[in-house]
Amino acid sequence: MKGLQVLGRKYPEFEAYGHIVKLGCSFIIPPQLQFQGPGDNAIDVSDDESTKLITNCGNNGDILKIEYIKLNPDPPLRGEKLYINFKGTLKKTVDEGAYALITVKYGVVQLLKKKFDLCKEIKSLDENCPLEEGELTFQKDVDLPKEIPGGKYTVEAEVFTVNDERVTCLHGITTFPRFL
Repeated sequence: MKGLQVLGRKYPEFEAYGHIVKLGCSFIIPPQLQFQGPGDNAIDVSDDESTKLITNCGNNGDILKIEYIKLNPDPPLRGEKLYINFKGTLKKTVDEGAYALITVKYGVVQLLKKKFDLCKEIKSLDENCPLEEGELTFQKDVDLPKEIPGGKYTVEAEVFTVNDERVTCLHGITTFPRFL
């Protein structure tokens, strides 16, 4: 299928292979769905350094051009520390008032849909607003609980400036095995 429309936004630069299941105004993308990104702004999934679990759902007009997102271990494992390493370039400064729209699903069940103050959240990455134009890198480690229920988790994150210009869009999928 050429083009993709998600939550009212059109993404004509994507080609989708597989099936998209639409539930109301949200969507589910099965693991076999493959995206071919919009050229210069796509995460280079052929690059062995970037994880295959996170894709760029943005386009060339986004303020952030992502070079890579590395996860270790990749895929994440319950009960272990997850190390995240990120590098990208901001085409312009992102000021106070920027926000992120985050949706988290467990299978088809929506666990979270929330708007976050980006400048407040990035303090945990030792960053502050404004985020200046130019290279942006960060490293973060997260302790994953061993009690994470087995199943498929989907995360969609769209980040916008205070003036509603899209900074980036990321889509992530991971599956934790069921307990035996």
